[in-house]
Amino acid sequence: MTRRKIRQGLKADVKWRVYHGEPVPEALMRALYEAAVTTRAASGGRLKHSPEAYLKDRRLLIERGRAALGVLDHGAFTGYLLALVSEELAFYFDGAWSGTPSDFGNHLLHYRMMCFLRELGCPRYVVGTVVPDIMSRSEKVSNMARFKHGLGADLVPVYMLTLARESRVGRVVARVRRSPLGPVVGRLRRLAGP
Repeated sequence: MTRRKIRQGLKADVKWRVYHGEPVPEALMRALYEAAVTTRAASGGRLKHSPEAYLKDRRLLIERGRAALGVLDHGAFTGYLLALVSEELAFYFDGAWSGTPSDFGNHLLHYRMMCFLRELGCPRYVVGTVVPDIMSRSEKVSNMARFKHGLGADLVPVYMLTLARESRVGRVVARVRRSPLGPVVGRLRRLAGP
């Protein structure tokens, strides 16, 4: 399916451009930020970064050659892909889209970025962590895993071990978080703010 979508995209009338080690228009970074806000909202989340993270920090990464920003336009769809770049490895860092969803846009966006990175001499591209959840009950999670696996990512278990001292208060707080009151306490904490 992935190859079919990429072939479909290669036949379509698309505009592709990539920014790497060159000035990036502020309007483009603002459009990326607005698309990121919309994309996170469409998936049921929210963007936690400030506009400055995009307009200043990520822009500097691109201009200094530490990241590459690919932009793909097809009809009413605009897709953005930001990858961190080094000599040995590129890593998918952020992505967003605006307009009408495209049947092949995201597949072609990653494919074009892989081709660009190969031209740079970067031999590896990581599409982010792919948890082995193709069979997940969550359609969102299984679709994301299927998409990344289709691009060639390996589905491997992810393990995280955190060693930390736990105080009595910490144990009580952890017990409350696991209890039926946990979501209520979390909402109250978010409402109270920092």
